[in-house]
Amino acid sequence: TNINLKYIIRQGKNMEKNISLRVQAYNLIKDKIINCEYRPGSMINEDMLIAELNLTRTPIRDALGRLEKEGLVEIKPKKGILVTQVKIEEATYLFEARTLYETYALREYGKLMDKANMMDCYRKLLSLHDNNDSGPFNALDVQLHTMIMDSVSNTYIRSAYDTVMMQTKRLRIRLRILTGVSQQHLRETQKDHMEILALCIKEDWQGAEHALREHLTKTNNSMFDLLMKQSQV
Repeated sequence: TNINLKYIIRQGKNMEKNISLRVQAYNLIKDKIINCEYRPGSMINEDMLIAELNLTRTPIRDALGRLEKEGLVEIKPKKGILVTQVKIEEATYLFEARTLYETYALREYGKLMDKANMMDCYRKLLSLHDNNDSGPFNALDVQLHTMIMDSVSNTYIRSAYDTVMMQTKRLRIRLRILTGVSQQHLRETQKDHMEILALCIKEDWQGAEHALREHLTKTNNSMFDLLMKQSQV
C-alpha cells in the first residue's frame, strides 16, 4: 500500500510538472509572437524553440497546437511553423469586434467602474501633457481600456474580447515597429481618453459611449491606413 501511495504521489508530481512546462512553453512562445519577436510571416521550427527556450519537444508541440487553434501559427508539415500575418480583411473584423465589445461594455457595465480609478487615470493622463515618451502613455492607454472591460461580469464576453485584443495588440506592435508613433497621434489619443474619462466621471454614459466610439473609429482608421501602406511596400 505504501509503495502504491508513493507511486501515485510521484505520478501526480510528474503530471503537475508536465502541465507546468506546457503552460510555460505556451506563454513564452505566445509572448514572443504577440510582441513580434517572431515576426508575422516568418518561419520557426521546433529545434530552434527547444534551443532558445530550453524546453523539451513535448511541451513545445503542445504549445504550438494551442497557438495554431488561436490563429497565431500555422503548422506546415516538413516545412516548419509559420507565424501568421494579420491580413487586411482580418484587421477589419478585429476593429469591428473591438468596437462592439468596448462600446457595449461601457454602455451596459460602465456604472460599475471605480470612480477613484477613473480619477487616477485622468490625472496621470493630464500629467503627460508635455511628455513625448510613448511608454507611459501606452500604459495608460491599456489601463483605460482594461478598466472598461474589467467592469464586465460576463466571462464569455471577456474571453472573446481577450482573443480579439491578442491579435490587435500584435498588429499594433508590428505597425509601431515599422512606422513609429507620431507625437500628433499621441496628443490626439490623450485628448480622446481624457474626454472619455471626464464623461464617465460625470456618469454621462451615453456621451461616454459616443466619445469611445469616435475614438476607436479614428484609431482603427489610422491603423487601417498604415496597414494598407505596408501591404503596398
